[in-house]
Amino acid sequence: MLIFLVGGSPFTGLWFARTLAMAGHTVVAPLKGARSSYTGLRGERVTQLRAVAEVIEACPFGSPPFIDLANSVTRDLL
Repeated sequence: MLIFLVGGSPFTGLWFARTLAMAGHTVVAPLKGARSSYTGLRGERVTQLRAVAEVIEACPFGSPPFIDLANSVTRDLL
């Protein structure tokens, strides 16, 4: 199943992404900003997120890039 996960960089989002990936799902996680804009603990979580999900940078929810991405992939769950 392909799952579009909004909010993958907070603690809970990373937990969901890991759990979904371990269950065999493909996770796509759009980020609000560029990878370089995430520092400290959140930056570490984004690094960990990249290990379990396809991370799309600078793609905030509802923005034109987000809508284009959402329309370009066949996802099973948002």
